[in-house]
Amino acid sequence: MWETMEFIWSRLLIFSFWLAIPCVILGFIEMMLLVRKGGTKLKRGFKIYGRSLSTNERNFLESLNKDIETKEKSLLWKYEWGSIRRINNEILVQFRSPKWRTSWPYVGYINLAQPLTEMQYRTVIFPHLVLLPFIISGVGALFVAPLMYLNFRNETRGIDKHLEKLSKNHPEKNQTIS
Repeated sequence: MWETMEFIWSRLLIFSFWLAIPCVILGFIEMMLLVRKGGTKLKRGFKIYGRSLSTNERNFLESLNKDIETKEKSLLWKYEWGSIRRINNEILVQFRSPKWRTSWPYVGYINLAQPLTEMQYRTVIFPHLVLLPFIISGVGALFVAPLMYLNFRNETRGIDKHLEKLSKNHPEKNQTIS
């Protein structure tokens, strides 16, 4: 019995390592599609978590009639970058901080046509599948799970702070509008 379990576990681990190679390539392509400009659909990635919007954020997003792109200097030569794209009733909120570089980017997706409007935090699946060998190995899961949670918290907090800052200050002041 033990030999069979060990055999299955080793085969699964080898399979997951070979699966990780195409996942790196597909993950790169999927991340580029997640944050690219253009296209007609904004619902990108898969939903990880959702939260309801405040009335201030909802009013700001409903009054938004053009895309907003911000670029602010935060460190010596690095910039914080954020954007809000709107196509019809769909809104995509993105934020990148120079303090936190990641291979697991998140975006905020909002559909204003829904009766209960919520911010959905979405991400791509293939970069997460690259971590499968580490999770299957068991020991790697002790390190991977906290890093994934830390990444989730940093990415979603950045998106929330960016949207909150833009909804408090009207975007026409100092942002680049494209």
